[in-house]
Amino acid sequence: MITFFVPGKPVAKARGRAAIGKKKGKPFIYSDATTSTYEACVGLICKQAMARAKVKQLTGPVSLEIIFRFAVPKSWTKKQKEMVPLAHTATPDLDNLVKAIKDGMNGVAWEDDSQVSIVYAKKLYSNNADGAYVTVSDLETDKKGDI
Repeated sequence: MITFFVPGKPVAKARGRAAIGKKKGKPFIYSDATTSTYEACVGLICKQAMARAKVKQLTGPVSLEIIFRFAVPKSWTKKQKEMVPLAHTATPDLDNLVKAIKDGMNGVAWEDDSQVSIVYAKKLYSNNADGAYVTVSDLETDKKGDI
C-alpha cells in the first residue's frame, strides 16, 4: 500500500491544447503548464512515498482512493465553517481531478493507469490546508478487490 499527501489546491486535468510544430508543421497535443507541473509534483511525492514504504512499481490491478480537500471560502459565515467537512460541489469536476492524479502516477506507482480497477474519490471543504490524500493498494496482495 502507498499513502501520501499532495499539498496545495488540487488541479484538474485540463483539456489538451493543439499547436502546429515549427519545424515540420505537423499538429500536436500538449498539456498546459499548470497541469504538467501538478502531475510532476504528484509523481515526485508518490516516488518518495514508495521509497519510504519500500514498494516497487505495481504490475497488477490496483485500487485508488483519493480525498480532495478545498479551503473554505473566506465569504462563509462562522456557522457555515462549523459545518465542515461538507461536500465540495463547485468546480473543478471530480473526474478531472482524478485524471490529474492518475496521470501523475503513470510510470511511477504503476506502468499504466489502465491498471486502476477500483476508484474511490471525494472532494470536501476543509478548515485545514488544501490538498489531496492518496492511497494506492495492490489488489493482488491486499485481496481487497473482491466484488
